[in-house]
Formats: sequence, structure tokens, C-alpha cells
Amino acid sequence: ESFPHIEVVAYVADICASGGYFIASQCDEIVCDESSLIGNVGVISMKLGYHGLLQKAGIESRTMTAGKNKVIGNPFEERRQRDVDFEQHLLDSLHSNFKKTVVEGRGDKLKHSRAKEKMLQIFGELEEGVDGLLDGTIYVGVEAVEVGLADRIGYWGEDLKDRRVVTASSKTPWILQKLGFMRSVFPSSFMSPGEVLQQHPAMLQRGLLPSSNHHQHISTAYEQ
Repeated sequence: ESFPHIEVVAYVADICASGGYFIASQCDEIVCDESSLIGNVGVISMKLGYHGLLQKAGIESRTMTAGKNKVIGNPFEERRQRDVDFEQHLLDSLHSNFKKTVVEGRGDKLKHSRAKEKMLQIFGELEEGVDGLLDGTIYVGVEAVEVGLADRIGYWGEDLKDRRVVTASSKTPWILQKLGFMRSVFPSSFMSPGEVLQQHPAMLQRGLLPSSNHHQHISTAYEQ
């Protein structure tokens, strides 16, 4: 919202699930490969309990706390129902926020009816709490586009060619902003578009970069 002139596009090559999708859902567009894994809007907590094993070994836990709820789900002590209830409350709260964020980001792009159809095809019935979108389900790229978790199938390299020219009336290509950020983190690994033109003229000849009369505009956008 602070930078409306910058278009943010999320490109997915392999996996964009759970926390990764939490971030991607706020982008203007999500582009993925046919076989990318997308979604998994859910929250998980996986733990092991060692209470029984410690008892057999003659070992006891001597954990001390100040505050009744300071230790919830201590793996070295017998599990209590209040621990289960409290942890489930935390997971449900996080999941609720996750779902709200995705819905705000994706809006009408989410195809709830199509997602339910997919669940019926896979499971034969719809269990309570299963909607195919916000229940932790993960899809391959093609199906993710079908249900609205992603926008289209595409490839970073091809789109870079399409977005390479900066004009006063268009949004600054996202890749230039990304290069600017990455160069600030890894200054020796990323060059400005102008530097790329100077050191890799073959890329210009192959059409992977704009012609020289545009690179000044790109360099300016990059520096900003």
C-alpha cells in the first residue's frame, strides 16, 4: 500500500506452502510451474513425549516454573488434557489469522466451489472442516490455478522478458526492485541492469534485456 507503483509477483518453482504461501498470498500475482506445490493453509505442531521412556529408565523430570501456564506440553511429563486444550487453542488462533490473511490477499480469486469439487473427487465425501482451500490442502500448480490459490502457469525467465521495459505510465517491474534488495544484501553477487548490459552483451542480443536506449530508465528504477 505504501508503494502502489510497484507490482509484486510471486514466482514458484518448487514449493510455496504454509508460511511461504502466507507471504505469497499478499502479492499482486502468483505464478507457478505445472508441478509446483501450492497452498497448505494450516498450522501444525509435532512433538514427541518421553514420559514413558524416562519412567522405564528411572529418570524423573524436575522442571520448576513460576506461572501456572509457563510450561505447556512438557515432553518429559505425562500429558495433561489442559495442555492439549491450550495448544489446540493456539493452533486454532494461528490458523484463523492465516485464513483471514489469505482471504484478504486473494479475495474473489479463491474458487470455493471448485475446491470442494476437487475434495469430493479425491475423498468421495466432504468431512467437516474440509473446504479444499483453507484446510491445509496442498495442490500441484495446475490444480492450484484451478481453485484460485495461484493465478497462472508461467516461468520467471519468460516473464522477465515481457516486463523488461520501464515507462512512466507502467508499474516498475518487480524484478528490478528485487535486484535492488538482493544487491543490498549481497553486493558482490548482483549487478545493476546497466552493469549487466556492459558485461554481458550477449544477453542483449538474445533479447533477454532491453535495448540500450532503455537501460538508463531501468538503472534509474533500480537505484530507486
